Amino acid sequence: MLNPSVTCAILVTLTTYMFMVPVQCEENTFPQVTTVSVKNDLGNGIILFLHCKSRDNDLGVHSLAYGQSQTWSFRLNVIGSTLFFCRVTWNNVDRSLEIYNANTDDAQCLSQCYRSVTLDGIFYYWQFKDYWYQKYKW
Repeated sequence: MLNPSVTCAILVTLTTYMFMVPVQCEENTFPQVTTVSVKNDLGNGIILFLHCKSRDNDLGVHSLAYGQSQTWSFRLNVIGSTLFFCRVTWNNVDRSLEIYNANTDDAQCLSQCYRSVTLDGIFYYWQFKDYWYQKYKW
């Protein structure tokens, strides 16, 4: 099932090209701004190195002290396939993982996607159910 932003984009495109009739979507549905925030919850003295990117955007390498976060915002692409990967490095851990995938995360965090990097793994916040769950273990 497509999210409302994608559905609206498809409707606008098809209607405009097929019937040459311009269509507008409601202001708040196209496209939704999504914010992802990845926080270092590893503990005092442990530096988290984070390098996140999508196919179109390289956010660079960030060095996060305990309690610090890297946060970025974006609009979903027209087909709803926005995807960000991050390389997470600290002490002896070095792992690349999917940090945001519109196909799966859109149902959990449409606007605020929080991630917490801990000694046990990475926890994701489920915005619509208001709870954290562990997505990755080290």
